[in-house]
Amino acid sequence: MHRYLSKALLLLSSLPSASASEGTLRHNKNISYAQTNEEVSSDHQKLSIEGESFQSNTKRRQLDDVDNTLELPTYFPTYYPTNHDVNPDDEIDPNEMVFTISSIEWPGIDERHVNRVYTYGAPSVIKPGTSASSTYIPGLRIYNQDETITTCSWYSFGCQSNVNEVKNVDFAAQINVKEGYHHPNMDVLIVRNIDGKIEYTIRYSQKSIESESSSKSPGVAPGVAPGVAPAPAPAPPYPYQWWPNANLATSIISHNHYIGKHYEPRIQHIPYSVRGPALEYTSITYCFTKSNFDDIRRCIGRYSQENDLGLNGVRQMGYFPSAYMKQESSTVGLTDVDQVYILKNDNDGIENRKCIIAFQGSSSIMDLSNFISSGKDETQYCGLWGVHSGVAKELSKLTRNTQYTTIIKPVLETCHDVTCVGHSLGGSLCNLFTMCANQKEITGQNSWNDYQQLIWKKFDGSVRVDNQGGV
Repeated sequence: MHRYLSKALLLLSSLPSASASEGTLRHNKNISYAQTNEEVSSDHQKLSIEGESFQSNTKRRQLDDVDNTLELPTYFPTYYPTNHDVNPDDEIDPNEMVFTISSIEWPGIDERHVNRVYTYGAPSVIKPGTSASSTYIPGLRIYNQDETITTCSWYSFGCQSNVNEVKNVDFAAQINVKEGYHHPNMDVLIVRNIDGKIEYTIRYSQKSIESESSSKSPGVAPGVAPGVAPAPAPAPPYPYQWWPNANLATSIISHNHYIGKHYEPRIQHIPYSVRGPALEYTSITYCFTKSNFDDIRRCIGRYSQENDLGLNGVRQMGYFPSAYMKQESSTVGLTDVDQVYILKNDNDGIENRKCIIAFQGSSSIMDLSNFISSGKDETQYCGLWGVHSGVAKELSKLTRNTQYTTIIKPVLETCHDVTCVGHSLGGSLCNLFTMCANQKEITGQNSWNDYQQLIWKKFDGSVRVDNQGGV
């Protein structure tokens, strides 16, 4: 147990920034497959920028501007149990019942409940074998990697000079890979500190590659000459879903895992066209260092004063905290605190409301030790097999909490577009939350119950009033 506690002490997420400087910083691009442009997936949110400074769209539509007489279809995931090749007179095993989620029929509405995910140093959560484990998720998975360029003395036998040697990857992003769990099928941004200089590798997901390939003439793919057939796509899970490699060097003692100390100082040097709003979203995870909703709102509102770099965070984009829940539990004198909050943005009108749901990372020794010790255990959750039991248990507790049902869900139902953001364990919760919310078919009554506890009525474009006293 002491081994888990020692690890837990050093994985507490989102602690305040201790330093704004990490050596001499610059950025270069290093695309991991041949590509001529730097455009990220079209699912990345685009904002008007001037240099690296956002110009917020402050346009707000009044309630009177919305036509309340419009009769828009209400979408809620309905289901019907399907039992293939089963005699209707036979007794059905609830564990074999298949629940099929109906697809949305209203044009212009994304049928995904969670539209994109942004994570920082998130542990992997699922093993191969489930279709959802290879389903493309828009957004960005980010992790840090420290490297050094080797130098050799004249008498060094077999030494290779000017080779990049990985000295330390974010251990949280790697820890479950060693146990056979892989990451979601997402675009991956590796932020590389090479002897004090910041570079990056962006690896677009197989879905992004296929999308770009299909937009070109036949036989042309990224990095492939015209008339040359591209190599067949690898079978999922794709190689980048196993990054960082389990054999790369890592350190818990001299780690690079904190949001304020490690991620923000590095991400700020990466072009917006590559990182999207990932730098602004760090403010959401950083503000989990606050212990109540009022302090979180103040943290978001004056974020430039909260961090050493003077970053403005998501408030300048038009987001502000709207709903909040806090779950506390104690075991053997140790207290575990889990916070979840939602931010909303009505710059494009309330009928086009954008929301961000954020999950807190590991906040206690008990939380972390339970997570690490359950690494070899896998379970079934929400129709997904091979799920990390620690993450599944944590998410199940949150979604079965009455605060989630009465506070979080009603606000999600007012959102036209939903992004999930999380650091460390919060990122793992985001990944599993998204995989569950975007499910198409679920087998087993228990898994269906998981889904029903988590899912919400998808916003249909009509005006609603949330339980926080606003629209």
